[in-house]
Amino acid sequence: MESCRWSGAARTIEEPAWLLRQIGAMTGKNGSSRAELWAVEDALPGIVAAQKRGIVRIEIAIETIDGKWKVSQNRPLADRQGVA
Repeated sequence: MESCRWSGAARTIEEPAWLLRQIGAMTGKNGSSRAELWAVEDALPGIVAAQKRGIVRIEIAIETIDGKWKVSQNRPLADRQGVA
């Protein structure tokens, strides 16, 4: 889509286990291309705990999505078919 807008209700999450799972998932995803894989459990004691204090945990339940997608509808038929 060329532009997209969403809206929904946000809530804070106060569950330490939830945050640790999210950090682990992001670490696994973003580090999967590295030659030496690294996991959150590999961090020195206290490092992850210190980092967690600086993370605000929110979840947004998306209720609506509005978007636009320009597909050359102002162009001749051959151009529109090419885009499709």
